[in-house]
Amino acid sequence: MGKTKPIGVRFDEELLNKVKGASLATSPQKALNLYERSYVELIEMKVAENNKPENKERIERERNTVSEVSKNSQHKQPLTEAECTPNPPTTLDEQELKKKIEAIRAEKIPEHRNRSTLGKKSWEAEQKQRILEIQEQINSLK
Repeated sequence: MGKTKPIGVRFDEELLNKVKGASLATSPQKALNLYERSYVELIEMKVAENNKPENKERIERERNTVSEVSKNSQHKQPLTEAECTPNPPTTLDEQELKKKIEAIRAEKIPEHRNRSTLGKKSWEAEQKQRILEIQEQINSLK
């Protein structure tokens, strides 16, 4: 086998030490060759197993099932967003949004925030922000 350009490979040190301890490989390159050979053998075993007549029949049945489901599917086109969402969110109308704004304005400042100027101002700023967000929703309806 021809040599290829060297490539840096990182090994799990614990796994490399196990391979060295079992005297299966004495260097990282030999460990890599060992892993490569075992992988190829594993694939060959799986291919041989799948090529057995009893397994070939099972694989053909599975393939046919998948193609039948694909052919009989009621959706020939990709699903729309409405079809993907069973219960789409309902939009609030303008009156309900205005009621929300009035409810926010009617709220009383909590006692613990009413004790300081900073508490009052931050509460008022939060209320204004909530109202602005709802007003933006109203504007987007128009």
